[in-house]
This record gives sequence, C-alpha cells and structure tokens, in this order.
Amino acid sequence: MSSSRRAKALNSKSLVKIATRAPALALLAGTWPLQLALPAAAEEFQGGNIHIISPWSRATPPGAPVAGGYMLIKNTGGSADTLLGATSPIAKEGQVHEMHMDAQVMRMRELTHGLTIPAHGEVTLKPGNYHLMFTGLNTQLKLGTKFDAVLNFAHAGKIKVIFQVGSMAAMKPDSDMSESMKMDGMKDMKK
Repeated sequence: MSSSRRAKALNSKSLVKIATRAPALALLAGTWPLQLALPAAAEEFQGGNIHIISPWSRATPPGAPVAGGYMLIKNTGGSADTLLGATSPIAKEGQVHEMHMDAQVMRMRELTHGLTIPAHGEVTLKPGNYHLMFTGLNTQLKLGTKFDAVLNFAHAGKIKVIFQVGSMAAMKPDSDMSESMKMDGMKDMKK
C-alpha cells in the first residue's frame, strides 16, 4: 500500500479507536502514571453565544451558609450580555458579587445589575474577584463532588452547568491544598 493510501486509511474513525485504546496501551506499556499527570479536559457549557468553561466551587465546612462559584465566561457574539445570577438546588439564591480593594481593605458587594460580558470578550470569575455567591446553603459541599446550577443571562437566557467541588483552599479548578497555599508569607513560615 502506498504512503498516500495509508494516510487516507488512517481516517478520523481510526484516530478515535487509537485514542480510546491509549490508556489501556499505556497501562500495559508501564507508562500509565504519565497519562494520569495530564491535565483534565475543561468542561464547557453553552447557551447562544455564551460559553461557560470549567465551573467550580470550593468545599465548605459543615453548616456554612455560603459558597462561591467560579468559571470562565466567553461571549462569542457581537453584543454584550449580562450574567444576572444563578439558581441551584444547593442554595436559596445565587448572586453575582465583586471583591475589590478600598483603602487597603478588601470589600465585597453584590452586583445588583449583574456582570457584563463584553462582545467578543471574556470574564473570569475567581476567588478575590468577580464570583457567584450561593447563599442559604442547604447542604455541605464536599471535595470531589458536583452540583447542578442554572446561570441566568439577560440575552442568552438560562444555561445549565455542573460545578466541580475542589478543596476549601483551592484557587483554581482541579488545584489541591498544597498548590493553593502558595500565598504571600506562607513560604516563609517556620515550623
């Protein structure tokens, strides 16, 4: 068989078969730990021109009244949209909040008119910045679990998403306690 025929024979179906067999082949070859070190694929949810990438939250202690919600929101459309809030079975309400420095004091406030996602732009919701505040929690969020929510947008409407729950100190999705503890001053602590 000529090389051009072999290339044509290796079509997308063949590539899918190879990709789905790769973990088993890696295990047999003894390279499985290398496969586990690869980053997890980001979960993405879409409604209209709005794309929600890697929604996540932090685990909460028992009886905590609130939890944060974080994600990347991309707007591929030609006009701005606004995140108005969220609903979820885990909480009474999901509000949009902002944290900012004011005279060397960190302040948090609800954005009652929502958070604008610019046309052809993106906004990251993360700890210490813009975030969702789930208030009136009716359950403890535990590391490694997931919960459903619906994000409400002015134009895109309701978008169903699934939040992954990370550690209590996580600063990004899929981060663990040791990585998230790299805060100012922590590296200089003496035992």
